[in-house]
Amino acid sequence: DRDVTGVQTCALPILKLSRRICAIRIKTDATGHERLAELAEIGPGCAVQVCGPGYNYRTVRILLNGEPMFVFEQDLVPLQ
Repeated sequence: DRDVTGVQTCALPILKLSRRICAIRIKTDATGHERLAELAEIGPGCAVQVCGPGYNYRTVRILLNGEPMFVFEQDLVPLQ
């Protein structure tokens, strides 16, 4: 989903991470196709939104500060 400014949005709740996890950034190329990009670390306490399915059955798509990424679903451990 995108809002009127073209920024990707999610209508799902925010999840704060309890530990550091790795993510794969998603970039859009000049033709408008999404591509896997560099790896990123997301630190504990960061707020992410799960937006949909990932590229396989073990991953999910998230947003971190409006930036789309893929993470392993098992890594999403919320703060208690």
